[in-house]
Amino acid sequence: MMELSKAQTSPKLLKIGLALSGGGVRALVFHLGVLQRLATEGLLEKIAFISSVSGGSLAVGLVLAQVGNRWPTSKDYREKVLPEIRACLTSKHIQNHLFFKTICCPRSWFLGRAHILANLFQELWGIRGKLADLPEHPKWIINATCFETGKNWRFTKQRMGDYLANHVLNPKLSLSEALAASAAVPGLIGPIYIQAKEHNWVQIDKTNNTSKPINPIWD
Repeated sequence: MMELSKAQTSPKLLKIGLALSGGGVRALVFHLGVLQRLATEGLLEKIAFISSVSGGSLAVGLVLAQVGNRWPTSKDYREKVLPEIRACLTSKHIQNHLFFKTICCPRSWFLGRAHILANLFQELWGIRGKLADLPEHPKWIINATCFETGKNWRFTKQRMGDYLANHVLNPKLSLSEALAASAAVPGLIGPIYIQAKEHNWVQIDKTNNTSKPINPIWD
């Protein structure tokens, strides 16, 4: 049995980590409700780490888009962020736009559905900027699956990659592309294609926290 001291449970020392699951738009809306409850308790400022996939990633992306790619205060979330997201989701049907773009715009077929979706995130939801534009706090990991390796591919402000494909430091990928990759259901949306040769790849040694340049495995 373990008993925590008052110092350990003090609100000033509290740090919250969130794991936001997938499930499309329904998951997105559910996670917005979770954040609303935390904001009601004045706890959004205590969130230190977020790991998300699919609908969870879209929820965080939408939140950041309302306040210039920074993390909102609890007050901002209640009074500004949530009402604006509610208006966006109830007036802009992204699934209909994706269907229209896919069927009626032959030129978009060469991009692939995931790239069309990434563009719609920018046009309809205002999710703009690069991974490098993400705030330092809270630390956010956007999870996807690498089609080539089958491993968990992570997008963060500092790097992207997996342990087999290796990593790209300070990736210049757009946030909307990372979100589309996280939400890309095989067979329905498909993958985001990354041109490996356009990035500088490194192999990271976590033992001594160093990295060395390496050619991409698809070179």
